[in-house]
Amino acid sequence: MRKILILCILLLFNNIYSQNVTLESFGPSFDDPVEIKHAGDDRLFIVEQPGEIKILNSNG
Repeated sequence: MRKILILCILLLFNNIYSQNVTLESFGPSFDDPVEIKHAGDDRLFIVEQPGEIKILNSNG
């Protein structure tokens, strides 16, 4: 009985502190991106599986 009570309490706290996550598309379409690196400014480097590197700035 105690294990069931603990499980119910944990499930209750899980729902209270859960976060909402939304996805937002940005930039052009990518061909199998494998890594994203931040340049330290407003640029992102996206490495794609075919060996191409795309650079995105804050404007997309």
